[in-house]
Amino acid sequence: MYDALWHLRGSVALDQVRAGDAMFRLSNLLRHQRKAVTARSPVELVFDNSRGEIDFWRNWRAFVMYERGRFWVDGDRVRYDLRSLHIFLLCLFAACLGGTVVAILGDALHGLMAAAFLMGCLYGLNVLIALLRVPLLIGQTVSN
Repeated sequence: MYDALWHLRGSVALDQVRAGDAMFRLSNLLRHQRKAVTARSPVELVFDNSRGEIDFWRNWRAFVMYERGRFWVDGDRVRYDLRSLHIFLLCLFAACLGGTVVAILGDALHGLMAAAFLMGCLYGLNVLIALLRVPLLIGQTVSN
């Protein structure tokens, strides 16, 4: 239920593109996004960078915040499920730390408000940007 906070799920139409061609294009996209493909088939592609470092500060690619993901063909659509749990936890830790500092210097209510604000800024804005960039990039990759 709560995993929707750190997962981006969706689908794009294949538009007269064969499944194998779509997976090949997505494989090239992942290579350009610095994501290592760990499992591949004609109808499925999986990447997993959960053990690797997150090059968040120098890497402004669309997939930078996702450490794990899966693409698969379902009829005439390519579906995807991308996970950003590590960035979610990092932002949550930073927000809690900031909220704790404010609570120590002020009161608990202001600390809680500061933590919520920081979480919204740190993680919320990144998710909002990803919600716009990632589906468009996947759609362009599959259709071109």
